[in-house]
Amino acid sequence: MPPPFSQLNKLEFSDLLVQFNFTRRINMVHVHHTWRPNHAQYRGHDSIESMWRYHTQNNGWRDIAQHVSIGPEGAIWLGRNFNLAPASASGHNGSAVSGPFMIEVIGDFDLGQDQLMGVQHSALIHVISAVQQHFNLPSTAMMFHNMMSSKSCPGTSVVFDELVEEVRAERAGGMVSRQMTEQQLRIADALKQLNREVPAARGDESLAEHEPHDEFERGGFGPASGLSRDIIDTLRPHVINLRGGQFSSDGNMTTSPQEVDILIDQHLEAALVQAQAQQQPLRIMLYAHGGLVDENAGLMQAYNRLAWWKNNHIYPLSFVWESGLFETITDQLKKALGKGERAIDFFASTDFVIEKAARTLGVDTIWRGMKSAAEAASAHDGGALYTAKKLQAFCARHGNNVELHAVGHSAGSIFHAYLLTACHRLGLPAFRSLQLLAPAANIDLFKSHVVPLLGQKHGIDQLTLFTMTRRYEQADNCAYIYRKSLLYLVSAALDTRVNTPILGLDESLRADAVTARLFGLTGNSKQADIHWAVSSTTASTSHGGFDDDTATLASVVRNILGLNPTDAVVNYPLHDDGSKKRRTIHANRYALCIGINNYSRKPLAGCVADARAWGAWLNGLGFQVNYLLDQEAKAAAILEGIDALLSKAIENDVVVIQFAGHGTQIADESGDELDRLDEAWVPVDFEGGNFVIDDMLGELFARHRDRGVELVLFTDCCHSGTSTRAAFDANAPEHQANSRFLYVEPELQRKFNQQHAARIRSTAHKDEVGWEIHFAACLDHQSAYEENGQGNFTRATLNILQAIPGDHMTYGALADKIIQSFTNDARQTPNFRSFSHRRSQPLFAALTRQNDDPTGNEKPNMKNNPEYKDSFERIERRLDEIASLLRNRLN
Repeated sequence: MPPPFSQLNKLEFSDLLVQFNFTRRINMVHVHHTWRPNHAQYRGHDSIESMWRYHTQNNGWRDIAQHVSIGPEGAIWLGRNFNLAPASASGHNGSAVSGPFMIEVIGDFDLGQDQLMGVQHSALIHVISAVQQHFNLPSTAMMFHNMMSSKSCPGTSVVFDELVEEVRAERAGGMVSRQMTEQQLRIADALKQLNREVPAARGDESLAEHEPHDEFERGGFGPASGLSRDIIDTLRPHVINLRGGQFSSDGNMTTSPQEVDILIDQHLEAALVQAQAQQQPLRIMLYAHGGLVDENAGLMQAYNRLAWWKNNHIYPLSFVWESGLFETITDQLKKALGKGERAIDFFASTDFVIEKAARTLGVDTIWRGMKSAAEAASAHDGGALYTAKKLQAFCARHGNNVELHAVGHSAGSIFHAYLLTACHRLGLPAFRSLQLLAPAANIDLFKSHVVPLLGQKHGIDQLTLFTMTRRYEQADNCAYIYRKSLLYLVSAALDTRVNTPILGLDESLRADAVTARLFGLTGNSKQADIHWAVSSTTASTSHGGFDDDTATLASVVRNILGLNPTDAVVNYPLHDDGSKKRRTIHANRYALCIGINNYSRKPLAGCVADARAWGAWLNGLGFQVNYLLDQEAKAAAILEGIDALLSKAIENDVVVIQFAGHGTQIADESGDELDRLDEAWVPVDFEGGNFVIDDMLGELFARHRDRGVELVLFTDCCHSGTSTRAAFDANAPEHQANSRFLYVEPELQRKFNQQHAARIRSTAHKDEVGWEIHFAACLDHQSAYEENGQGNFTRATLNILQAIPGDHMTYGALADKIIQSFTNDARQTPNFRSFSHRRSQPLFAALTRQNDDPTGNEKPNMKNNPEYKDSFERIERRLDEIASLLRNRLN
């Protein structure tokens, strides 16, 4: 029997915390959303009970996962005993001694869905504040589920920094707890519920992972596919579902000719009226996903992007063509390599063996079948051709009020090659843009079907290609079995012949005379645009990541809308597409830009401008940028802001910290500096003896050292050469005009010493280079200067970065260019500090450790090494024998 779950209001919850006998220390608050039930599906106690049933009966957990659930009406529902570790996120659940307090907010808070507001929002802020205050935790002691896994939970519309600020404001206002007779009865019942006996866990719940999709889908709320009837109905005006090129008549979503008629004759007509009311054309974007997704994943991709496209005034029509290929390929390759991980590891170092296995086992026939489905969709009875005919009639009715655009990812480029050729024959208006993301089409198909359409009346006005340079393609992997990108496997083993030139491969593009000339790769004038990752316009470092990359998708939107590269658009938020079968790492990018002009004495003029300039540039690369400007930039806020970003960043994420303001030196009281001086950033509240010294930053960074985060600093202040761990011989340049140096008189030094008398400084690594990557405006003993309303270092660095070539720039190359730009300025010499192997790493690449070669060298091609030639030939022969045995056994 499920317990009768107690429901409390905010005041009652505060009183409950006081009366509850905690035997477990809370050290963090975890925040989730249910996804399902959403607000419309919420049924009060019945919904809580349904979650309890799923968690205990299906997952085998001893109780409901969360400690409290917060309903849309502001109700605080109690769940698991506060002294039990929750089932929040694998590896983050803590123990019976200490760990997180888990909150489940009922609703779907991804962009375009439910809104976290009103009494529900107020209750959430109150519960977080009350728990943190009870255990004397900082307001930043909070983690979203998406910081611990690849989920979007607690929803892409919920902003971590904003929630922290709201909690901080609530706590500053004070928490009132009142005792009332009726409350006491409810709290007594609540205590009984929390302290009820529960069965022992059937497994290790420290590894339990909360799955909001599953508890809804299989707990009596909706279909197991994750696609509720509401989602399907939302998709119908925007999705054409195909199978084998024909309209899909079964599966999770069907499409018929009649439904396409309704889509175009009703929904597009209504969308046109709305666009005209906004004095804009109706921009219709035909989207084709890659060859790595099945029907369910394709539909979820379309759903997750739908609101974002529409928020950018673009009407998406997505072809879901059920090209689920990835799992089939990887399953076949695993069969070829054997079940043991040791076998996979061995063969993974010899990709050519895998290429041989792919053809031997007939994996190439799967790829050819997928290409046939793409072609069939635009053939005489194909679903895409029927859609194109309807679009032709719609465009004929409305003329210049309609624009057509097309976007294709990976194998979606094959789909579009045939579709746009069909549109040309039907006489549709020219597509204003065709944008291909990491295209898997071979170059022969591209030259026969796409190139002839460029500049034609019923063809393509503008072609843009987004892909990776050779370095990134070779650092990618295919399901961790094949240790290069999928495009290499397509070229070597899946397409028409061995080593087929593929449109998305750097070396194929440069080797073909037509594509090299088309994209201006030989120094000639170009007819089409190409964007290389990593750059300000595309930042994906994996083949499968382009359709989720914020910078790439922002560029796609700008091209459709006809905007400049720096114009603002609604950035794409990362989503979990619901697929449990394929997990691609998509690095998040966070930045904190700090600029202080308004010092109480010796004010500066260019620091806020520096911070804003850095923020604008980083935002263009897909960074989520926070600012601390002038009065906001107090010492505590700076340290808390840095800690908050590093706390929410996970492995492969990138964090950039930029500081522009006064720098200084204060006497070292810990004895860990040879010259007895600590280097410091000067915050706006320095008059109270507040400074951000190198020891503080060093200790802060050390706490996050082993989390796999890429941390990059740009400091434009005096004595910034080693501001995260300093040992320098400096002269105080108080007399130098326009310098960013502030002298610290004895009284300020005394105040600082009093405030930090008990501070324990670690000296274990004082002579080592930190794990961070640090670009500094000057050497330890120098000043940084500002002129004409901006810091000289910031101006020079951003000028270099904004002129990055189409492919990428390494950290070392950037450092060299910055230092070179100051050759004629004896006043300051910029400084660069990092581990030596980071010099060859591309900016903000966040390469996974397994792909990061500290030497910066490309891996040798062992197949061409005579020393190993005989061994590899023996392996190939043995693999042929294994494949033959497998085929016989399978047959």
